[in-house]
Amino acid sequence: MNHSKSAQVKSRFLPVALCALGMLGSLAAYADDANNVTNPNPLSVGASQVSLITMTVSIPAGQVRELAITHSFECAVGGAGFTSWLEADIYVDGFIISPTHSDNASCATNNTASQDGWVETSQTVVRAVGGGLHTVQVRGRVVGGGIARVDDQSLTVIEEQPI
Repeated sequence: MNHSKSAQVKSRFLPVALCALGMLGSLAAYADDANNVTNPNPLSVGASQVSLITMTVSIPAGQVRELAITHSFECAVGGAGFTSWLEADIYVDGFIISPTHSDNASCATNNTASQDGWVETSQTVVRAVGGGLHTVQVRGRVVGGGIARVDDQSLTVIEEQPI
């Protein structure tokens, strides 16, 4: 009789133990690193592409990370008409990351020469990279004429381990 109770306890214990191990695995947290740099100083941007903000991210050798990159900033464009805009593109290691591929308008003119019509804008992209140092840079230029003012920037890069 003791033998059957022992078998019964073992038969109940095994599913409970497996369930607990499964739950531990699902609750396991992967350490994501958050990197942030800010620039509260205003920048004037014209037709020539300029660097708006830059950060270097270090990934451990032999590992792969997905970089979730978010660039947030205030901006206004001054120029006649409604067809000029600030284009802000995100680059990783010198390569432009979609969808920020030279046709995005972060802010636009509103038919006045002054830089009014301020907006706060943000864009996020994701890029997988291997181990080593990686440069994340945002470059901007005005398309269609005029001058833009970019202010109060934040560049945040979160390193996520792919599952």
